[in-house]
Amino acid sequence: MEVGFTGLGGVIAPNRARVNAVHGHRREPGQPPRRRVRLAESVSSGEGKVFAESSKEVGFEIADAEISENNHLQQKGFKQWRYRVFFGLYASYVVYALTRATFTFISPTLQRQGLLSLAEIGAVASAFPMMYGGSKLISGFIADNVSPRLVLGSGMILTGLANVGLALASGFRGFGMTWALNGLVQGVGAGAVARVLTMWYTRKERGFWWAFWSTSSNFGGFLAPLVCGFLVSNFQWQAGALFPGIGAIVFGFLMIPWLRDEPEDLGYTVEHDPKGTSSNSGTAEGDEKMSYLKLLVERVLFNKTLWFLAISNCFIYFLRSGMRSWHHFYLADTQKIRVAEAAYRVSGMEIGGLLGTFSSGVVSDKVKGSRIPVMLVYLAGLAATILFVALFPKTTPLIDSLAISMLGFFVNGPQCLLGLVAAESVDRRIVATATGILGWISYLGAAISGYPISLFVNKMGWNAYLGLLFGSTIGSALFLLPVWYIATHKQ
Repeated sequence: MEVGFTGLGGVIAPNRARVNAVHGHRREPGQPPRRRVRLAESVSSGEGKVFAESSKEVGFEIADAEISENNHLQQKGFKQWRYRVFFGLYASYVVYALTRATFTFISPTLQRQGLLSLAEIGAVASAFPMMYGGSKLISGFIADNVSPRLVLGSGMILTGLANVGLALASGFRGFGMTWALNGLVQGVGAGAVARVLTMWYTRKERGFWWAFWSTSSNFGGFLAPLVCGFLVSNFQWQAGALFPGIGAIVFGFLMIPWLRDEPEDLGYTVEHDPKGTSSNSGTAEGDEKMSYLKLLVERVLFNKTLWFLAISNCFIYFLRSGMRSWHHFYLADTQKIRVAEAAYRVSGMEIGGLLGTFSSGVVSDKVKGSRIPVMLVYLAGLAATILFVALFPKTTPLIDSLAISMLGFFVNGPQCLLGLVAAESVDRRIVATATGILGWISYLGAAISGYPISLFVNKMGWNAYLGLLFGSTIGSALFLLPVWYIATHKQ
């Protein structure tokens, strides 16, 4: 018989706590009955308040003094582990984001030194998302069946090695092969993190924590031009990939023992809302014995919501990757500024993206998990910002920086929520698989944003680049409308 405790956002329990002389007492004949209690915690302010109530039985009676002591220790330990796990996930993904952007910020130097042409840079850039998408698909299956923390840490070590290889590469083939290899190992990160997050956090708080974690990609993207720019400017272009690679290797070895896959590994359980956001989410009692293959077929492959989300996210990733890869070239060509200055301005896109990511999760929680309308509002703002940039290509540096920040703000909000909605639309046991499939299709859009955009720009100029961004914004919104319709008619 278990003693239940409610943690931040979910009920936690020491799995093997038994009724004995330490944990509880049974009433002797003739002794007045003691109060039966349930231990719970309020999460309205983020700081838990422990209270007891007599309306819920736990199957045995506990002395008041023992209730207070045991509850305090369990609550404190659980909260500490949640913060520790979240910190590990956040820091790990900052490393992933940094090491996936190194080529972007050493490529202008490669072009200037005649090592790669603009078309070759576009081809190398496209190699990454092509491999990354396939990697996310495969790693999703792995993370649902193998330890996610082992997958996450191993991926960091391998991406570090790929960046070291990039620093040692030469020629178009050398750069292309090492960058494709980096894409192959980078894809393991997101699925592993999604699996751990859904195990440690319940739906009512998941929007906040998912959005908070998603800002790690923006933070890493913000650091990338600063770190790589500093290393390339003060040393050589090789340093822009070598030092981030070494750091990723070290960090990967540290994170494997630091993280835990789920609360059960420490003797806690989290009671999740079995309803979720759709009929496919949660883990209903009758589904406990469903095989992984049956879950995959019924809850993922035939999940219409997931496929609409994937196509919408494909457009989002075309937008996001296209702006990350080409906007500093756009600024340098249209405003006749140095590449280094353009790279620093583009870093503002990540600051805006960080705010957009975080705000989208918070707002979607405030509107009771209605995340699709929130995404549509962000996409409307993105379309308006792209039109502004197209109509006013030459403005003051301040206005230009604000516009870039707004691009990041409006594109990262939907990018964050699309992954969350996908995770909430399936059974928790196959979250990594679902996000892997979502990522695979999404990164087809990212792949198209490399070499094909370079061809459009070479033939039609930078207005074609902005036109592609605007059209993709509309496309993403159109594929969200069926998801909104399905969600509305299921309620």
